[in-house]
Parts: sequence; structure tokens; C-alpha cells
Amino acid sequence: MSKKSFRDNPALQFMSRAEESKKEERQEETRREEIRDIREVKAATDNFRIVPIAFEAKSKRFNMLIRPSVYASLKEMSQNKGTSVNDLINKIVENYIENNDK
Repeated sequence: MSKKSFRDNPALQFMSRAEESKKEERQEETRREEIRDIREVKAATDNFRIVPIAFEAKSKRFNMLIRPSVYASLKEMSQNKGTSVNDLINKIVENYIENNDK
């Protein structure tokens, strides 16, 4: 007499399908929640107007030579303000342009 095999048991196939369907239901519910969150954020931000200058890309590059002592001062100032040297230089140049444009 041979050993009994449980590999082709139809009950096991039914049980695995039930687990898979539960997993699919959880994934679908997660997807619905994400869509709901996206719609809520979109509805909340529809009233905001985006100022173009605030999101202008900093994509123009140029090389600049400065004295090491000036760079050290800029670096210290930027660390005190919690920003980068690049951002600090951009703000200084923008301020200079605004004040001397007339």
C-alpha cells in the first residue's frame, strides 16, 4: 500500500484562493484610501495660487572665483542662517538687483 498524498487536495486549493482574495481586497482598500487622500489634498489646494518665481528652477550655472576668506565668511553666514552657500549667494544677488535696478 502506498502513502497517501495530500498534494491534490481540492480543499487546499480553495483555502489558498480565499487567502489570495483577502490579500487582493486589502490591496484594493489601500488603493482606495490613497485615492481618497489624493482627492482631499487636491481639494484643499485648489484655492492656492502658485507664484511662479517661488518655483523657478535654478538651472543656470557659472563659475566664480572668490577669495578663500570671503568664502569662509559666506559659509559661516549660511550655517548661521541654516541654508546653503549657494542659496545665500542667490539671495544676496537678488537683493542687490532689487535695490540697484532703478
